[in-house]
Amino acid sequence: VNVIHRQTGRSALLEAIYLQEPRTAASLLQHHSCDVNFSSIDQKTPLIVACQLHCYSIIDQLLQHPQCDLTARDNEENQAFHFFLNRPE
Repeated sequence: VNVIHRQTGRSALLEAIYLQEPRTAASLLQHHSCDVNFSSIDQKTPLIVACQLHCYSIIDQLLQHPQCDLTARDNEENQAFHFFLNRPE
């Protein structure tokens, strides 16, 4: 589950978020070995990506996970709330 795909640079959870597939994300989050903070090559965690894409149902799932790191930063020092607060018009 916590493996970066060579072509996309994403884990299975990150791919589910990019595809905006909340059921797939929920299924992956239930897997005992799924690291909710496993980041991509550019250090974007699942929560950062979900906030960047404004996937509210997935954001809710991630925030309910006890291991979710709200303070993680990507390689540009952005945190999830930076993207969340920058809502599309």
